[in-house]
Amino acid sequence: EILHTALMERYLNYDENSRKEVHSAFIGMGMMSDVPKLVGGYDTVIQGLQHLGKLFAMLIYQFSIPVILRRHFMWESMSITFFFPICSALFFYCRNGHTSHLLDMANKKFHSLAHQVQETVRCYRLIAEFKKRSLFITRIRESSQDNNNTRKAASLVVL
Repeated sequence: EILHTALMERYLNYDENSRKEVHSAFIGMGMMSDVPKLVGGYDTVIQGLQHLGKLFAMLIYQFSIPVILRRHFMWESMSITFFFPICSALFFYCRNGHTSHLLDMANKKFHSLAHQVQETVRCYRLIAEFKKRSLFITRIRESSQDNNNTRKAASLVVL
């Protein structure tokens, strides 16, 4: 709600020239698609911090239990605890660029499809009068296929 309001407030505060440069479809997509994704990303960060807290608690337990029970500390049992997060972080770091690229492409194709739909609806009378319906249907079909293909590619990497 706050992000939606802030986005619209910023758009309405643009001067006339700036408002002409930003297509209304992008504002609509920002309101309907980008803001929920941003909130979802924030939620993911919070969940990640919760998992890190649990990992930290597990480490404290593993370090403290040998002291409490007066037993010998076994480094072998700790190796997996340290090794797995390091390997995971390296893996995510290495694939971050590719993942970001695919997600950006998927977003661009989604916005392109939304823009094509909005332009088709807005120019319906011209399309009908000049008998160009099949051309615009083909454009929508191609935009939809591009959108679906990039979403599939991105979803394979994100999994």
